[in-house]
Amino acid sequence: MFGKLLHPLNLEEYRMDIQLDTPYEKKSILKKDTDGCDICDVINKIIERPQSKHENCWRELRGLLNVMQPQDCARLCENKPLLEEIESVILSQNQTATTVDSIECASKCGHSFVYSNKVGIWKGDITTLKVDSIVNACNSALLGCFSPNHKCIDNAIHTFAGPQLRRDCYTIITKQGFDEPTAIAKITRGYCLPSKYVIHTVGPIVEEQLEEKHINLLRANYVSCLDLADDMKLKSIAFCGISTGIYGFPAKEAALVAVKSVLSWLLDNPQTSIEKVVFDCFTPKDVEYYENAFSVFDKSANEKDFDIVNRTKNKTHVLTEEDSKNMIKVVNFLKDATHVVIGAGAGFSVDAGIDFMNTKYFRSFGYPLYEYGITKMLETIGFHDFNEESQFWGFFAVTITEMRYKPLTKENRYYKQLLDTLNQLNKKYFIKTTNVDGLFERSGFEKDKVFHIQGDMNQIQCSKACTDEVYEFKPICEEMLLNIDPTTFCIDEKYIPKCPRCGGKMTFNLREDDLFVDGPNLFNQKEYIQYVGEGMNDKMILFEFGVGRGTPVHIRFPFEKYANKGKNVLLVRINMDKDLLLTEVDKDNYAGFGMSGKEFIEEMVK
Repeated sequence: MFGKLLHPLNLEEYRMDIQLDTPYEKKSILKKDTDGCDICDVINKIIERPQSKHENCWRELRGLLNVMQPQDCARLCENKPLLEEIESVILSQNQTATTVDSIECASKCGHSFVYSNKVGIWKGDITTLKVDSIVNACNSALLGCFSPNHKCIDNAIHTFAGPQLRRDCYTIITKQGFDEPTAIAKITRGYCLPSKYVIHTVGPIVEEQLEEKHINLLRANYVSCLDLADDMKLKSIAFCGISTGIYGFPAKEAALVAVKSVLSWLLDNPQTSIEKVVFDCFTPKDVEYYENAFSVFDKSANEKDFDIVNRTKNKTHVLTEEDSKNMIKVVNFLKDATHVVIGAGAGFSVDAGIDFMNTKYFRSFGYPLYEYGITKMLETIGFHDFNEESQFWGFFAVTITEMRYKPLTKENRYYKQLLDTLNQLNKKYFIKTTNVDGLFERSGFEKDKVFHIQGDMNQIQCSKACTDEVYEFKPICEEMLLNIDPTTFCIDEKYIPKCPRCGGKMTFNLREDDLFVDGPNLFNQKEYIQYVGEGMNDKMILFEFGVGRGTPVHIRFPFEKYANKGKNVLLVRINMDKDLLLTEVDKDNYAGFGMSGKEFIEEMVK
C-alpha cells in the first residue's frame, strides 16, 4: 500500500493524460450561418437520423452535448471531422471576446490597497473572457452539468469549451478513482473558449446557516486555484463567484472572502507569475459587493503599510569568495577532525521536500483539514479538534505515509551524499535532530547514532502516558489505508488503536505537551553527551543544518557553547535565513553559509 497515497491527482499526475501543454488550434469550417442548415447537419450526424429540420438548431445541439455521457463524448472526440464541425458551430456562437487588458485594475478606479494594481472587477459572461484561465465552479463529479441548456456556470463553460472538455475531465476523474473533494483544483485546456485554460474547483455547500468551515473551505478554493495557476506560470485568471449560486453561499460574504483570500495569497507569493486577477460578476449587486470589499481593504491595508519581501522562487545560491574560503576551511578541518556532530532542524527536511510551512506541499494530502482553517502541516501540531477520532487517525495515516514511509527520491540524495563523504573519510559521527521524519535512518545512518529530541512519527503512545511503552505505527497504518474514505480520511472505527495497557485513546509520540513519553527518544542521549564531551577535548566539527528560531535550546545554543568552550571546535552553520548566521562565536571557530543544506553538501563533496 505504501508508495500509493490516497490523494487527489496533482498536476503532474494527469498533465500528460490530457495533453495539457499541447496548444489547441481553434478553426471554423462553417460556410453558412443564415438558416441554421449546417447546425442541423451536425445534429443529424450526432443522433444518426436521416436529414431533418430543427426549429432551434443551436439550442438543440447544446442540449445534446449537455446530456452526452462521458464515454460517448470520448468516442465523439475520436471522430475528427464531426468534432471539427461541432467546434465550428460553438465558435460561431461566441465570436465576441473581452481581453483581460481591457479590464481596469482597482488602482485605476480609486482604490489604494496593496496589490490594487493586480485585481479588477468585470461584469459579464465569463465564457467570453480572453484570459489565461477562467475558474469553473464545478460539482464533485467534475464532468459538467447534464441538464439540457441549464443556466449554471458549469453548463455554460462546458458548452462553449466543447466536448473535449468533458472528455478531459472524465480522463482525470477516472484516473483519480473518486469524486473531487471540496477546495481542490484541476486544470484543463479551454478549447473553444477564448481562455487558454479552465481551472475547475468544487465549492462548499451552505445548506442552512453559514458556518466558519464554509468560509475556511471557500478560502481554500481561491488558494488552490491560485497555486495551480502559479504552477502553470499563468499571467491572468478570472474567478466566478464560487459557491454563490445553488450552493447557497451568501454573495456578499463570498465577495469579502474572495478578495481577502486573493490579496493574502498575493502577499504570500510576491514573485508569482500572476499579473492580473479578475472577479467576474453576474449581476449589478455582485459588482456592488466586490466594490464594498475593495473599500474595506482601502481602509485597512495600503501598500505603504507592507514590507513586501523580494523572494525569488528556486533561487540557486552563488558561491561567494568568502564562501569558497570558508569551504576550504571546513573541508580541511573535517579531514583531521576526530569527532563529527550533525545538528538538523526543520530546514534540513525542507530541502528534502518535507516543508511544514508550504501550502502547496500540504494540499496534496491535507485537503480534508481545509474546513478547520488548516492549510499547512505546521498548523496540525497539537490540533485535536477533529469532527471524529476516525478522521484524526486517517489523516495522520496518509500524512505519515507521505512524510515517513514513502520511498526516498532524488530530493533526498544529499543525506546519502553526506553519509558517503563521512564513510570515505572514515569518520565516526553523532546526530541530534528535532525532525521526526526518520530521514537519517532511512538514508543509511546508524540508528543508534541518531538522537531524536522531539519524537518519531513512526511511534504511538498512550494519550494519558499510562506507560512508558511506545508502539510502531507502520503496521497499524497499513490497515488504516486499506479502510479509508479518500475524500474525508475517515477510517473504519474498528481500526482506531487503543492503549494495550489501559484501553484508552492513543496518540503520536511527538513532543506536544507534558504527556510526551520521551524515554525511547532519549535512548541515545547518554551516548551523545559522552561523544560530545570527548570531542570538546579533541578536534570536533559541528554541522548545523537548517536550525530556526523555534527551539534554539536544543541545537543552536548548545552548539555555540561547544564552539566557544571547546579545545579545538569548528561550528559550521548552514541556513537560508542570513539573520540566523549572526553569532558571537569567535571567527576562527566559525564558518557560516547562507544556503540550503542540500547546496552546501553538494559544494562540499565536489
